[in-house]
Amino acid sequence: MTLFQFNRPRMHVDPLGQVRDESGRVYDIGEAIRALRWVTPLLPSSGSPHQYCVKQRSPAEPWEAVATTIAGSKDAFLAFHRGYQRPNRYWEFEGWRFWRTSAGSGRAVTHMLNRCRLDSDQLRPLEAGPADWAGGPPWLEYGAAWPPGWVNEPGSFRGGGRHGNMVYRRELDYRHDYRCGRCGRRFYWDVLRPCPDCGTLAEETLPTKERMRRP
Repeated sequence: MTLFQFNRPRMHVDPLGQVRDESGRVYDIGEAIRALRWVTPLLPSSGSPHQYCVKQRSPAEPWEAVATTIAGSKDAFLAFHRGYQRPNRYWEFEGWRFWRTSAGSGRAVTHMLNRCRLDSDQLRPLEAGPADWAGGPPWLEYGAAWPPGWVNEPGSFRGGGRHGNMVYRRELDYRHDYRCGRCGRRFYWDVLRPCPDCGTLAEETLPTKERMRRP
């Protein structure tokens, strides 16, 4: 996979709402968006349907142009998503909602741009304040249980503490061990994901741990 290591340009949003770099070059935000490689994550792990692109794996100028627009556009706004206790900054363009996130801590921080269709999820207005989420996963529906692989580890700092004591342990997530009912190939379970070998779709509901680990 290509990693883009060169220096990132410094940009800003001018009074006309255009994104410019230090040399005065104006960037077409539509072209910048199309130049990025948007990845669709596995839905059970990520909650709402959306796409993302990683800073370290993206061309510098398009990534910075979109990130600068989210941060500096007069049309961007703060809102709460589902059960998150802190607001995020969103910007909408041509039927898509964009926002920026990061994961990890210290030097191992991954920066991401995200986008979803405007009708794919509802945001909570800033003036309404954060929702009472009763301790469940903040990115899923109210009352949903924590997905496989998430465990309570008091005192853990993994994930920057964004989810309290709940941390994700890949080795405990049995969705990685799903067995295709047709050819036997094992792959990560997702209701929309076909088997890499025979193309058979995974079961519509997550099988039990015992069924997924059968020979």
